[in-house]
Amino acid sequence: MPQKLFVRMSIPFILSAVAAPVLIGAVQLEVSPVDSSITGIGLIGPADPAFGSAISRIIPVAVLPIASPYLPYSVVITNRSGQPLLAITVRFVVTDTTGHVRQFVHMLNREVLSEPVLSTGGETVLALQRTSLEAALAGNAVASQSPTENAKSVYASLDLAIYADGTVAGPDAGISYARATSQLQASLDVCAGVQKSEANGSGAVAFLTTLASANVAPPKPFSPDVYAYFSYSRARSFLTLAQTGRAAQVTALCGQMTGSIPLLLAALHR
Repeated sequence: MPQKLFVRMSIPFILSAVAAPVLIGAVQLEVSPVDSSITGIGLIGPADPAFGSAISRIIPVAVLPIASPYLPYSVVITNRSGQPLLAITVRFVVTDTTGHVRQFVHMLNREVLSEPVLSTGGETVLALQRTSLEAALAGNAVASQSPTENAKSVYASLDLAIYADGTVAGPDAGISYARATSQLQASLDVCAGVQKSEANGSGAVAFLTTLASANVAPPKPFSPDVYAYFSYSRARSFLTLAQTGRAAQVTALCGQMTGSIPLLLAALHR
């Protein structure tokens, strides 16, 4: 459990007495134009007059004081595409005063793209400091160092959108599509191994133990080579369930995944 405390950030901001905040960052977040291939999805930054009213609709007033330090480097994503979104990726690019560039790619999606993350007509907020804002929205505050310290510029752009009909759009500089499809394939293959082990009587635990003992390191940022890690990670999560009396849950999850993932992979297209 993270320690609950109030975080005093180096980002200056002004919070009005009403629900809609007026935010000023030490370096203003700039929002890049949405790529022409991404239709119906909007990205609203703090400098946009519509940002404050959107935040008032998204974030409860009670948690605004905790969330406010992260809002100067957040964006509101809107969906007016006419269909739900299975995934949406935003790329933040921070350049410091020495010219050093750092990239942060945040993908919003449910596990194995099993259900939409943003409904038709919906809106949500995503921060450069994503985990800190998510903790704040849950009523917690966590100590974190701002990646915008000594920043000269901060840009945000829509990098990828996956629509409910399987359409994939966007420049995808963060290689999110390759990582997402690798995760889907890894989950599918692990489930196929579980089902085979259960069918031949050897049981899933021995199979999962072999995969989970590989101790695969997390992939490097922006690397598409993530299949081995996602296989290992999925095996570990299933093994934990199986070893704690929830083997039936593993069987049920694999039944769902082997039914839905092939259909989804077949539907994905650019």
